[in-house]
Amino acid sequence: MIISSDEQQKWAIQSWDAIAHAYREWSNSGKPDYSPLLRLIEACRTPEREKALSLGTSLESLIIAHSGDAKAPNRLAEGVPIVGISQLDRTFRITYTPRGRGGHTDTRDVDFADALPVLESFLLRLKREPRQ
Repeated sequence: MIISSDEQQKWAIQSWDAIAHAYREWSNSGKPDYSPLLRLIEACRTPEREKALSLGTSLESLIIAHSGDAKAPNRLAEGVPIVGISQLDRTFRITYTPRGRGGHTDTRDVDFADALPVLESFLLRLKREPRQ
């Protein structure tokens, strides 16, 4: 388990709620339907992950990182390992970028129904990434 400050854990928990709320609002306002991505977030959400992982978005992508790498809400330190998820037509593009972004980036395009196991495996890699 990644250990981070109480403040970073608080930001992380708030980030899960904020991102879920944003995707719900955007879907309801007639923008692209983010409900598949929202379901994926809800399926992988656990109390441990809420404290250990921080979520952010660039509208097109969901970004997941260690809460200990969050310098402020929705602001990550440079060169941290991340899992990125983009919702495409009927698939997700899930990407794992290791620390420093100089290593091998692993990208998988998967159908909505098959995304959770791939995301889970990438989150395990993120959890194991050595901290600096």
